[in-house]
Amino acid sequence: MKDLIFIVSILLNIGLGICVFFKSALNDILKEYWKNRCDRRQVRNQHIIELRKHLGSLKNSASSNLLTMAVWMQQNDPVKKAVYKGHLETSLKNSGDSFKSVKDGMIYYPDDIKTALEDFFSEYEKFGGEIVKEAMYKERLSEMFDYINTSIDRVIDMIDKKRLKLIS
Repeated sequence: MKDLIFIVSILLNIGLGICVFFKSALNDILKEYWKNRCDRRQVRNQHIIELRKHLGSLKNSASSNLLTMAVWMQQNDPVKKAVYKGHLETSLKNSGDSFKSVKDGMIYYPDDIKTALEDFFSEYEKFGGEIVKEAMYKERLSEMFDYINTSIDRVIDMIDKKRLKLIS
C-alpha cells in the first residue's frame, strides 16, 4: 500500500513538474477559453434583449396584418379592396423587419424560446392561409388574436425569467 502511494506521489510530482514548464501556455489557453465563453454569453444575451424589443412590435403588427387581410378579403368594392391591399402591403412591409430580425436571431435563442417562436410562426402562417381560404367570423379572428397575444406573452415571460436567472 505504501508503495502504491509512493508511486502515485512520484507520478503527480512529475506531472506537476511538467505543468510548471507549460504554466504560461496553460494559463493562456484557460484565459482564452474563459474570454470566448463570456463573449458568447454576452452575444446571446444581446440577441435575447433585441428579441424582447422586437416582440412588442411583432405582437401588434401580427394582429394588424391578420385583421387587414381579413377586411381586404371581404371587400367587394374594387376601390376599397385596392385601398386595403395597399394598407396590407404597407403593414406587411413594416412588420417584415421584425419578423426577419426574430428569425435571423433564432440560432442564439435558448431551445425553449426557439421552440415557442417556431410554434408561433407556424400557427401564424396557418392563420394567414385560413383567412385567404375562407370568410372569417369575428369569433375566429378573436381566437387568432388571443393566440398571437398569449404566444408572444409566453415568450416574453420566458425571456424575462432567463434574464432574471442570468442577473442573479
